[in-house]
Amino acid sequence: MKDCSTTIDIVAIIFSAIGVIISAITAWRDWRTRKEVKELRTLEIEKIRHDLAELKKAKVFCYIHEGYFVIENKGNSDATNIRYSGWDDSDNEIKNNIVSILPAHHKQKIKLSLLISDDTSTADFEVTWDDEYGIDNVWSNH
Repeated sequence: MKDCSTTIDIVAIIFSAIGVIISAITAWRDWRTRKEVKELRTLEIEKIRHDLAELKKAKVFCYIHEGYFVIENKGNSDATNIRYSGWDDSDNEIKNNIVSILPAHHKQKIKLSLLISDDTSTADFEVTWDDEYGIDNVWSNH
């Protein structure tokens, strides 16, 4: 009888040890999974913040095409307080006619009196604007 009791005790100890090992493995996997989930949530939050910032930005750029100075906003926000500096034709058509607000996904064309080539490298100019994201954003062709 004593041998049977000892055998049962040994089996119980073995099953208890297996249970402790399984519990430790489960606890480690749970910790690792929670850590990965936390990292994924952090990445998702950063992406959402980046996407929200992109929604607040105006993306303004300019070019000369077929006798027109074109200012274009390809961003998702209105460009406000638009300021122009640099090359202008002889009648200052750009400085005199540039809009102060350019809505998102719009462009303005200004007819130039003095035609130059479509190659914008012949004329240096810079546009500065404000948007919901910030002030004094700058685009330059040089």
